[in-house]
Amino acid sequence: YKNEYNKIKNLFLNYNLIECSIGYQYTYEEVFDAYIMQWKYRGTKLSLKEIIIDIESKTNCGENPIDDCLYLCELVLNIREFLKYISNKYHLRDMYISDFNDRMLIETVEYLLKTLGYSSYKEEEYKILLVKEAADSINTALIVENEDISNVIMQYNDFKIVKNIKEKQKILQSLANYIEPKRKELKNKNGKLEKNLFMAFNKLNIRHNNLEGKDKEEYTSNLTKEDLLKW
Repeated sequence: YKNEYNKIKNLFLNYNLIECSIGYQYTYEEVFDAYIMQWKYRGTKLSLKEIIIDIESKTNCGENPIDDCLYLCELVLNIREFLKYISNKYHLRDMYISDFNDRMLIETVEYLLKTLGYSSYKEEEYKILLVKEAADSINTALIVENEDISNVIMQYNDFKIVKNIKEKQKILQSLANYIEPKRKELKNKNGKLEKNLFMAFNKLNIRHNNLEGKDKEEYTSNLTKEDLLKW
């Protein structure tokens, strides 16, 4: 995976994958840096290299090569989607991503994600999440009419929060709040499901502090972090 990471990073930063009708070729970095001020997720970053350095710092690059690959693949897909957005916004018909050259990068990214069991999910106009393949979650998200809830269902399998209890708690709290007004209807349709769902919401340190205080649950308070994540 270290080799795959270096290969994708090299293609992404050093190859001319964007072409203009007048014959000029550019790297993703050159074009992205020209429009970075319009990328709403940049924070205070002023270049693509600065974004990559920041990501590598957060993930202790090299410590977990699979995570490194996932973060980089997600960034590649996000930047690519952003440049398509910019091209459409400004009607830049003379600037386009070269299908032939770009295929080297994208096919490598897609093959790697497929191997690791991840797929991409477009959350906003140019925000892409990588989520663990989970057919039930994907099918559920597709039929939920509330867009915010549909998004949090997909976010639950985001690779970046796979071991983050607090982020998972927030998502489950959102789902609990969404289901609460429908609880009676759910109970009439499937009483066992309603009972199990609200046992989890109310007893597994999601909506209430079940680790200490008046809502403490002995079983939950004795769970390890790993066991609570499994729940």
